[in-house]
Amino acid sequence: MNTKTLIRVAYALAVGAACGCGGSAAKAENRAVRPQRSDQNVLTAAEALKTGQSNVYYAIETARPQWLRTRPSGSSSGRPEVVQVYLGSSHYGEAMSLQQITVASIKEVRYMDARDATTRFGTGHGGGAIIVTPR
Repeated sequence: MNTKTLIRVAYALAVGAACGCGGSAAKAENRAVRPQRSDQNVLTAAEALKTGQSNVYYAIETARPQWLRTRPSGSSSGRPEVVQVYLGSSHYGEAMSLQQITVASIKEVRYMDARDATTRFGTGHGGGAIIVTPR
């Protein structure tokens, strides 16, 4: 190595040692400072309660409105694709049926896109599925 390279390496080592960067304590501290990103496909009971809404439909409309969007039909029928709702593992209805479920009675609500919902539940889920896990 030439002299310039040795000086650069020595400088980099000195700066790194002086600032204490790179240690596991610094990494742990950075993780603690960053806010945790929530899973956009899950609405927890705590998040639903924070919306101030009394039923699950309005809690979703407040916190995750994209879940309730009607999608254009991908089939020849031309009918728009609406989200299907499951309470536990049983089909419960379409999105408006969520108005009958209180926020206080849920553990979490999970959204599945059309592909995943069709894989799990079969055809007829072009709008996706909302799975409500009761307490």
